[in-house]
Amino acid sequence: MTSHQRAEITTALKNKCNMQDNDRVSQHKEATSNRIKKNEKIVRSLLTAFTAELMTDPFNLDDLSDGDTASLINLATAVVIPSDDAAQMTTLVEQRLNTNEKKFLDP
Repeated sequence: MTSHQRAEITTALKNKCNMQDNDRVSQHKEATSNRIKKNEKIVRSLLTAFTAELMTDPFNLDDLSDGDTASLINLATAVVIPSDDAAQMTTLVEQRLNTNEKKFLDP
């Protein structure tokens, strides 16, 4: 069945049930006002955690000099990953994600 046929069937069913396109059936659950309020609350709590220094702010680059690169940091514990591990991670990302030089799950 093509998408055009499914759309015709859906339109016919909505007309039969006296439903409009803006009724609950066609609204995505993430677009409801309750969900938007909940998401905004979550974002505010994250911002509070970062500004109260309860977590490491991953976007703060104030301590870097020109030409320096940011260290990989665990957000929850603020533990800095050693530079040799960071180099391995950079290689992994470059080879397996950016260029597909190797398959992601290859050893």
